[in-house]
Amino acid sequence: MGERCDLFIVDESGEYVDLYAHWLGYPAYMTEFILEAYDFAKKLAGKQKHWLSYPEDVASYLIGYEAFSDHERLEKKLKGEYPFSIHLDLRPRGRIRDNDERLYILRVSEEKWILEYYEVPDSYDRLEDYKEKVLIFRLEMGKEIKFEEGNPEEIVDRLAKWRMYSEEGKRKEIEYYRKKLEEIKEVIRKFCVKKALS
Repeated sequence: MGERCDLFIVDESGEYVDLYAHWLGYPAYMTEFILEAYDFAKKLAGKQKHWLSYPEDVASYLIGYEAFSDHERLEKKLKGEYPFSIHLDLRPRGRIRDNDERLYILRVSEEKWILEYYEVPDSYDRLEDYKEKVLIFRLEMGKEIKFEEGNPEEIVDRLAKWRMYSEEGKRKEIEYYRKKLEEIKEVIRKFCVKKALS
């Protein structure tokens, strides 16, 4: 099935690189992935902090981090000890138009990265074509971590413009977003605890 998404990496001038993921799109997983990848990229960039502000470099850090974080399975495959085919999930989007209504925008600069998660009615070729989008959360990573979440009732009201809800369906959807946002906050909390202990 997958948790498909588009990920646009955008610099301060508005230039961007677009990536696609088939499995990474679930919000709690993407949140954890980006938090970990940001730490990874900062360590690799070292004193060359400007690399953290270039969409092309950030894309390479993200793809590299995915491989690094899955190195045990990749090593087994290279040794002939893993029977299944492997390809990395995060990749240049190219002609893929299959995002399952998930859009991530990663705004990058030397000092911080900001991850925004939106739900959208369709997938488009260019970031500027996403006219209709509903912000679910915004996560800022820099000297400190800041998290802003949408209100579940307002999220569902805005999504109702292109999704059909019965009254019962609307109540369930509000609860779904409430749980999803709590799950993301728990991911952030665990990440912060792990960082404090390391």
